[in-house]
Amino acid sequence: MDTWKKHVVSGGGWLLLGLAVAGYCQSFLAYHFFYQEQFYMFRFSKEYAVDTLWQVGGVTAYLAAFVVQFFLIPFVGPLVMGLSVVVLGWLMKNVWRKIAVSCSLPLLYLLPGICTVWACMDFNYHFDGLLSLLLALVCLNGYLRIGSFRWRMVYGAVTAWVGYLLAGPHLLLAVIAAVLWEVCCGKSRWKGGSLLLLPWGFGLPLLLYGLGWGGEWRLLATPDAYYHPLLLSQKVNYLPGIFVLLNVLVACVLHRNRKSLSGWKSWASWGIQVCLLAGIFHQGIRHYNNARNYEIKVLDYYSRTGQWQQMLDYPGLRAGQNAMHACYQNLALSHLGKLGDELFHYSQCGRWGAVISWNKTVNASMLLSDVYYQMGNLALAQEMAFEGMIASERAVNPRLLLRLIQTNLIGGNDAVAEKYISLLEETCMYAEQAGAYRRFLHHPELLRADEELGARQACIQNVSGLTNSQKAAVDLFQLVRSNPEYRPAFQYCGAICLLCKDLKSFGELMECWKQAETGYSLPVAFQEAWVFMHAGEPELWAAYGVSEAVAGRFKEYGGLVSAGRQDHSLAYRLQNRFGDTFWFYYMFTK
Repeated sequence: MDTWKKHVVSGGGWLLLGLAVAGYCQSFLAYHFFYQEQFYMFRFSKEYAVDTLWQVGGVTAYLAAFVVQFFLIPFVGPLVMGLSVVVLGWLMKNVWRKIAVSCSLPLLYLLPGICTVWACMDFNYHFDGLLSLLLALVCLNGYLRIGSFRWRMVYGAVTAWVGYLLAGPHLLLAVIAAVLWEVCCGKSRWKGGSLLLLPWGFGLPLLLYGLGWGGEWRLLATPDAYYHPLLLSQKVNYLPGIFVLLNVLVACVLHRNRKSLSGWKSWASWGIQVCLLAGIFHQGIRHYNNARNYEIKVLDYYSRTGQWQQMLDYPGLRAGQNAMHACYQNLALSHLGKLGDELFHYSQCGRWGAVISWNKTVNASMLLSDVYYQMGNLALAQEMAFEGMIASERAVNPRLLLRLIQTNLIGGNDAVAEKYISLLEETCMYAEQAGAYRRFLHHPELLRADEELGARQACIQNVSGLTNSQKAAVDLFQLVRSNPEYRPAFQYCGAICLLCKDLKSFGELMECWKQAETGYSLPVAFQEAWVFMHAGEPELWAAYGVSEAVAGRFKEYGGLVSAGRQDHSLAYRLQNRFGDTFWFYYMFTK
């Protein structure tokens, strides 16, 4: 009964630990897992399996991609991290039981799992690094359970190579740990022979390096293998392996200890260590989870899932200070149909808040693809989708493949679109979404009738010539002329003019809108700009649809400005009442 109770308490403790880690990750890191998912694309195909498995560490890479695809589902990512910390901690504890049975130091044996959570906060870190560490500890536990020195050497020799091929460099940790245990604690008179495992274990990566298979040495023998190969690996990626070896070393030092705490001393020791671990874990997350990067992950998730109002309500939105935040904000306003009416109801940071400058990163490419697609600029939307794919480590991104399906369907390239649809139909999470586009293949009449694709196709029917990001504003004006009824293009064009304070171009846009006789009224911010441009010509206000409310408010604003020209606090006095107008932005915002 005592043994049964002990197992229940132990199992309950591990369960609580896993739930605590999962709950923490869900509360503070949930959007990281959503963001990370789109940089993997697991496909249920023979071709994908062969390409992935036929490499060093291919098995764990394949399993990692399979697991990460489900991070798109809420709560899955945090639960997987909680389970990973528990399994790694349990395996590490079993190593202690085999070496120093009387000692119980959760402060040490939980650290490798905690460090893997820190490492995973960088989306350039490969999730297969965590699975590889888990396999290394499984192999080490198996080694320590073998009683015969001879059979341990056979097992060690086989797993050193086979395990390395399955999981990569983390298996070398198991080799080093096994040799360390043999030298410090082994009882066989032949234990010195275990040192041969070191050249044997490192011999395979050395052989592969000599043959030119696998690239650089650091990618064959260090944790750099589990990081973006073109980037410098972070120090945190080495911590899980360092703490595994530290655990083995400390356990070997304490293996002769026969004293163990009991009663309240044991509980107090556990409590103190767990509290220290919680503090270490939290401080590590604060250090390795960059707050500014996390804000972008939140906004990115809202964008890809169409949660536009949640984006505008997000407390971390800093549109007045950060151009990328402003770009997300204005994209949300456009999707909600409020860009022209409420442009200045929100903080703005100038022209780049409408369309950020492209810096060749995957973040900027994905955002710009979304913005250009919303504008109706299909050429640049497709270009940015390609650039985002190139910037992604694996040159694949299911989210951007969906964009390529859309742009190729609109452009009439059905064969190319079908190719991308077929690729996504091999996935689990995107198959249905991609398959829904099949009905448009070779059916242009269905595409023209579609609210999303058809409206954008009309934007490019009368547009000609090459394009690039430097011509985006010019192209946008062409899109408005091509399809004046497409409001996002018109509102984006006007918004860019107003954010740049380019009233000449804005006037040309107004003439185009007037001639087109569209079925929608002039947005409020555009009305404010029009009366500002023609302050002395009130007869033009009503002709362009300026409301009485806007006209009356402008007269009140003009009166206060005229009366307070010598007042140095004029901007402060006007901000509360007119801070949400183009007039205030034009006069007082740099």
